[in-house]
Amino acid sequence: MTATHTPWYRDASVLGALALLALLYAAPIAWLFDYWMNNLDHSIGILAPLFSAWLLWMRRGLLASLPVTHNTSGFGLIVPGLLLHVAGLVSGEYLLSGLALPMLLHGGSLWLEGKQRASVMAFPFWFLLFAFPFFDTIEIYLSFPMRLASTIFAQGLLAPFMEVTRSGTELLTPNIDVAVIASCSGLNYLSTLLMLGVVFAWLTEDRGSGRFILIALTPLIVLVANGLRIATVAVLGYVYGRETALGFFHDFSGLLVFALAIVLLFLAGILVHRMLPAPEGLETKARPRSDADLPSH
Repeated sequence: MTATHTPWYRDASVLGALALLALLYAAPIAWLFDYWMNNLDHSIGILAPLFSAWLLWMRRGLLASLPVTHNTSGFGLIVPGLLLHVAGLVSGEYLLSGLALPMLLHGGSLWLEGKQRASVMAFPFWFLLFAFPFFDTIEIYLSFPMRLASTIFAQGLLAPFMEVTRSGTELLTPNIDVAVIASCSGLNYLSTLLMLGVVFAWLTEDRGSGRFILIALTPLIVLVANGLRIATVAVLGYVYGRETALGFFHDFSGLLVFALAIVLLFLAGILVHRMLPAPEGLETKARPRSDADLPSH
């Protein structure tokens, strides 16, 4: 493969732009790192920039083979991105800066590197959104619907086998009443599994429809796994009593929910891959895992 050599001043301009971006994002990055360290539910966000960096590294050979051009359409992302970032700095709402980050990176790559290179780097840049805790801002809107859906699903699982009624987000059985509170909504798993679902879909599916289906199934998988957890707690309480159900198992079941959701996601990936026929003449999208996977010219 023949690499495209760029003038030194072009490389210097890219490095300068990255240095300026790092300076502009000093405060948001410090805030984000502190958030990762002090909020266990979102600590997986630290993996987002690592995964993005890994993707870019794996595509270095492909990037080197593409011509370097200019594309002023990048300013269509740079200008609103800067405005969002400034608003975030002034207001202290660093989530605005988080939303602006992929806009600035994508827009900057369009302007300095051209459309072809920017398209290769687009997904790693936009994946950085998972580093920021955006779900915290919509938790109040999602928590109750997820609790209600999980409770309804759990009731449906239990109804054929035991006496159970539902009152809102509470399951009522003869031996135990299981109240599904906000911390048991499954929302804390949703952002994590959605991030993993995007990674899984991107690495295992070359078809856009397959990726979309896998990502769209992620919230449903969380609801199913959380509903199974609630149903299991109710069964244990019904058979062994309240202390058994709300003791060790209740505390440990969070890990089981996450593990079950991962298994369901994997099974969904297999099902989607088998059910969606590959179109004739489908060419695998260029997502090389290493330079050795790249074709020679």
